[in-house]
Amino acid sequence: MKEICRETSTRDTGHMYIAYLTMFLIVGMLCYDVNNMLSHGTFNPIMLGLEFLWFVLWVWKVLVKYTCILRENELELVSELFGMTRSVKFDLAATESFSDRYVRSFFRRTRIGKYYHRFSMVDPEQKRIIAFTNGKRLEALLFCCSDHFLKEMIKLMPEKYIGLAQD
Repeated sequence: MKEICRETSTRDTGHMYIAYLTMFLIVGMLCYDVNNMLSHGTFNPIMLGLEFLWFVLWVWKVLVKYTCILRENELELVSELFGMTRSVKFDLAATESFSDRYVRSFFRRTRIGKYYHRFSMVDPEQKRIIAFTNGKRLEALLFCCSDHFLKEMIKLMPEKYIGLAQD
């Protein structure tokens, strides 16, 4: 299959500052709970579990790198974290529509049953959406890509494009 366009997620300095501040708060809460546990002898498994969950979510939304690969009849998204990779392919023939911008209020009315989130919180690119059918269910993929990548998608499927960008 011929590869039309390939893009890897990038990191924005401003978004990284917010991400580091969030990690600092998670570590601060963990230190506070460990200090309470050591000084008062009280063990709070719920808070420790929540802090672990927030840490895992932070790693997923910040450290995972995504690569979008557009081919003639499929879109492949490769997730990479610490050398481990996971690839997900979406058939473009099953695409119902796609947009240059994800507008939650607009797409909530379409009765999309499942959303796949494949974007980094620190990626400065615009969040895009592709709605597709999987069996009889309508599902959507949320991902970040550049305007060049989007233009290549529009060339492949101009009739399925919905322009929602604000000028």
